[in-house]
Amino acid sequence: MKTKALLILLALCALLVGLPSLKVVSLPPQPPVSTPTVRPPMRQSLDDIFSTDELMTANILDLQRAKESGRLTSEQLVMMYLERIASYDSVSHRDHFIGAGIPGSNVFPTQAPNRNNFSSAQWFEMHFSFANWWWNNGGLGMAINSIISLNPHALEEAAVLDAERAAGNVRGPMHGIPVLVKDNIDVAGLVTSGGSIALQDSYAPNDAFIIGLLREAGAIVIAKNNLSEFSSSARHSRSTLGGVTHNPFDPSRTPAGSSGGTGAAVASLFGTVGIGTDTGSSIRRPANINGIFGLRPTQGLMSRHGIIPLNMENDTAGPMTRCVIDLAIMLDVMAAQDPFEISINRHVVPGFSRPDSFLDVALAADINSLDGARIGVLQSSFTGVQAVTRDLYNDMRAAFDLGGATFVNIGHRLTNANINNWIQNTGPGLNYAWEMNQYFAGLGPYAPVRDQRDFRNGRFVRYIDWIHGYFNMTNPTSNPRNTHAVYARNMQNRHRFRDNVERIMDEFQLDAIIYLNYTGPAGREFASHAGGTHINNHPNLYTARFGPIAGMPSLAIPMGLANTNSNFRYAMPMGIELVGRAWDESRLIELAVGFTEATHELGRQRIQNIPTFTPVLPDANLHDFAQALLADFDALSHDLYTYESVAALVELFAGAESALEITCPTELRQFLEPLAAGFDSLVRIQIPEPPCDGYTPPPKDDDASPTIFTPLIIASTITLGVVISAAVLMLSKRRR
Repeated sequence: MKTKALLILLALCALLVGLPSLKVVSLPPQPPVSTPTVRPPMRQSLDDIFSTDELMTANILDLQRAKESGRLTSEQLVMMYLERIASYDSVSHRDHFIGAGIPGSNVFPTQAPNRNNFSSAQWFEMHFSFANWWWNNGGLGMAINSIISLNPHALEEAAVLDAERAAGNVRGPMHGIPVLVKDNIDVAGLVTSGGSIALQDSYAPNDAFIIGLLREAGAIVIAKNNLSEFSSSARHSRSTLGGVTHNPFDPSRTPAGSSGGTGAAVASLFGTVGIGTDTGSSIRRPANINGIFGLRPTQGLMSRHGIIPLNMENDTAGPMTRCVIDLAIMLDVMAAQDPFEISINRHVVPGFSRPDSFLDVALAADINSLDGARIGVLQSSFTGVQAVTRDLYNDMRAAFDLGGATFVNIGHRLTNANINNWIQNTGPGLNYAWEMNQYFAGLGPYAPVRDQRDFRNGRFVRYIDWIHGYFNMTNPTSNPRNTHAVYARNMQNRHRFRDNVERIMDEFQLDAIIYLNYTGPAGREFASHAGGTHINNHPNLYTARFGPIAGMPSLAIPMGLANTNSNFRYAMPMGIELVGRAWDESRLIELAVGFTEATHELGRQRIQNIPTFTPVLPDANLHDFAQALLADFDALSHDLYTYESVAALVELFAGAESALEITCPTELRQFLEPLAAGFDSLVRIQIPEPPCDGYTPPPKDDDASPTIFTPLIIASTITLGVVISAAVLMLSKRRR
């Protein structure tokens, strides 16, 4: 009995010895488990790429949203336009004259011609001969030639504006937006030539008033545009310095003038928006011919200070854009009173009125803006509409009808005879030489031309064949506005003309008047040299009456593309024109938005069209993304993902290498979207993750007891207890 008690006592002692080693404490915190990576990391998300195809349809607000989201910078935007200019516009037509010249032509020298060796007539004859040769040989490779000079500081200015944005300073909707400027508008530090070789070294010392407003708003002047020399023609845009500008929908045809360089450049997306000038029709005709919007505002809404004059009583600047939203944004910046204008302009339409925001007007407008609108129709302007244009005209009428507008024939009240009678004795007088001298005087002491005598004495006459007669008609020694007794009377007649037109609008309760200024698409370039074709030559010439003489706002609106036939190989744009009451640009904007949406809902025509000869460029970023995506697929670790999800991805990527051969960015993006989505559909196998970087274990306490059970101690303790217990039992049995 004593032996049994002694063995039990020994077992208890063994257990007591092992218990301290079996001390239980809480486990230390484990490192956080990282979220499994769904797909291998790629260099860029497809959604983050602002591609070249997006550029083709983006308005100013779209571009600003892309910048706010980090998808685009102003510097990148400028670069995208410069790449388009380099691709479609930068090759001067004189480069085509290098070598043997055009087959069958005897006007082309064997080397690049020196402009100084030719008169204007000879120079342009070379262009016309080349255009005809181009047309007869398939029509490939002709540059548009709308840019007369580039701003060498555009990228630097864009970088500064990007830095401002990064610092939280965004000036407004025009912040970092590239603008194209007709080359008769002064831009400080750049040449303002008027298209004349005589002014090829004439650097403007200051910005024109409207350019200063745009730059303050954050705009970037990206380039200056060609024009008909000194804005002298509405039929074409060719000059001794800039050569011949071609229509981007068919380069054998004219872009019209005199702002045809700006019209062609805006249509071709060489910049976001453009600025033209209008003396008779020089914004609206190029807008119609190139398929864009163009506004001649109420006379006096915009400053003319810093613009080479043609007829100051008629001259005005105005926006040329691809959509109404952009036009409204430009108006918000450019429509402002200029103290200099007030001091020299005695005939501004009485009063100055504008809404707080033209953009708000445009954003609030929709198809319902046409509901109840009454549009006065000058039916004679539609007489003789060509067959290729009839469908466009019918679609235009259907769009207005769809929106609920009513067309009212007012031809019996606003007759051609009445118009021609009302515009008698409304001319400003012979002021051209005086106005030019004032402009030259403002260029400073280093101006290449000091006054109009440099033209009259023959120094530059050989280069300006059609303009020098203007100087010989006038006496530049005094301001004719002060010395001509008829001047004040003629300005009163202009007011009377406007009052008569608006009285008829009141009589019929009209919101606007509509007419065509072209009965067909653009004529061939050589035809414009001979006097123009397909220009509505009714005796009223409405486009040169209501805006320039009455001072009323006139808006050119694209209708879409006309049909093709044996004469029109390529679909050409056509447009209409709306005239509103003085200072009522807002109503014209509402009607334009309503018409645009109604046309879209009708589904027959597109208002915005990409020119045939300046299509979307391939997108390098999309191609880089495609290469990265293929590389990620090749490097994919299949054992990390479920068999089903990997199999689905492999099926998607069958033949994916063909993506690298797709040049159209729209098609490429559509091809890449399901591939990128396939990576997002991978299902990761849930396996233990290694400790995350940065995990630090808890500090070690050397004096503390062990913090976790040791298998050896446990096994030893249990074994000792079992052995002692077994011995006790055996002894007990033996004694029995």
